[in-house]
Formats: sequence, C-alpha cells, structure tokens
Amino acid sequence: MALIAIVALLVILYLTILIIYNLYLHPLSIYPGPLHWRAFRFPFIHANISGHLPHRIRDLHIQYGDIVRVAPDEISFLDPRAWRDIYTDREFVRPHQYKDQPPGKTAANLIACSEEEHARLRKNLAPGFSEKFTALQEPIVQKYIDTLFDKLDAKISTREGEKKSADVDLVEWINYLALSSPIQYK
Repeated sequence: MALIAIVALLVILYLTILIIYNLYLHPLSIYPGPLHWRAFRFPFIHANISGHLPHRIRDLHIQYGDIVRVAPDEISFLDPRAWRDIYTDREFVRPHQYKDQPPGKTAANLIACSEEEHARLRKNLAPGFSEKFTALQEPIVQKYIDTLFDKLDAKISTREGEKKSADVDLVEWINYLALSSPIQYK
C-alpha cells in the first residue's frame, strides 16, 4: 500500500514539475497560447486525431495573434515571412549519425556519404526544392489535380435528376495522382 502511495506521489510531483516547467521555464514560455495547450501536448494530439487541428490553430491565431504556442514545444506562425527564417537555414550541419556509410553498405546516396559528396549532391539537388522552382511546378500539379477531379466526376456521374453517388477508393486515386500521369488514370 505504501508503494502505491509513493508511486502516486511521484507521478503527481512529476506532473507538477512538468507543468511548471512548460508554463514558466521552457524557452517557448514567452509565446501566447491557451494554458492547457502550453502545459500539455494532449490538446494538440486530440485536435489532430479528431481532424480539427487546422481549424483549432486558425481559431487560436484569431484569438492570440500571428504567433501561437500550440504545444509545450511547438509554435505556429501565421506570417509567411517566417517560412524563410525557419526553413532556409544556410548553416546546415549534418547530424553525426549520418556521417559515414553503415557497415556493409557501399551504395552512394545523399544521406550516407562523405561530407564532401553530401555537399556536392545537395548543391545539385537544392534548386529543385527552391521556392521559385516549386512555384514553377504549380501549373503542372494543378493540371494533374484538375484531371483527377474530372475523372472522379466522370466516375460518379449518373442520369439527370438522380443523386450522384459512387463507391470510390480514394487511396487508389491519390496514388494515381502521386505516381502516374493523367493518361494512366482509369
């Protein structure tokens, strides 16, 4: 019985210290957000699992402004200028665990290669992931999406006056979108 009481006390003590740390001592504690979202990750996970996360975060931005703390260790930015600051770090340092090839592996790839080879490969691939190049691909991607919707509309279309409905395997169609050309759609 005493062991259960000690374990319960330790759990309560741990949770209390965790809450105090997350609310007042964490490096992100200066950013606004709802109290329970700043203290625990559970509200974020619950909103994500229930499918309401984007809507909840939008509501939080309306309430708290452009920068909102949505979890103890996560911040959401509304300002598009934050994208460059967050994702265009020119001082990228590869983690130590990716420094060399794993034992028995000799094939060159971007992750498990020498630092010189990694820098060369990254320099060659980087333009394909730039904001400019991604924007140039938007019309092509939009054409594929339009084709997907045209094909889905054709699949579920029925006679005039009848309710449109059909069973469609969306996973299959999304795979067509991601991996095939529109000509190969069913």
